[in-house]
Amino acid sequence: MLVKEHIIEKVHVLPDNILREVDDFIDFLEIKRKKEENQWGWLSGGIDKIEESDFKDYLDGLTSYEDMLAKGEVRWK
Repeated sequence: MLVKEHIIEKVHVLPDNILREVDDFIDFLEIKRKKEENQWGWLSGGIDKIEESDFKDYLDGLTSYEDMLAKGEVRWK
């Protein structure tokens, strides 16, 4: 629990633009964890499931990121 509290303290002092990046990174980590947990589960579902599981989360995230770029909420480094 100590690590969680330490992270929460750090988050409280971050500016809004950095908080958006932190939020995006947390989303990325959640997607990555779910994919790692189900790494081989897609094999049992057939080709239709492979297409859906591989790209839906990625495309949703990409669309969201493109919208943020268009609004100027994030910038390329």
